Amino acid sequence: MPWEAVASEFERATRVDPRSARAWNNLGIAWARLGRTGEARHAYLRVRRLDGELSSPERKLRVLRTRQGDGSEVSVEEYAGPDP
Repeated sequence: MPWEAVASEFERATRVDPRSARAWNNLGIAWARLGRTGEARHAYLRVRRLDGELSSPERKLRVLRTRQGDGSEVSVEEYAGPDP
């Protein structure tokens, strides 16, 4: 799969609708596949802020932490980006 193209499309989707939790979640997946773990983490934290009901970002954050060898918890407060 052309993950660069996928990431580009979801970057565009998040600019069009910055409140779309699904677009941010999919962008996080694409960034993670590209090895852009910091950006993927940012996207998953954004999803948590937008839609606390989705369990997918929690699982993906755990996977990122495991891959990085960091078992620490991530709080929503760590997200430093602008409010959507």
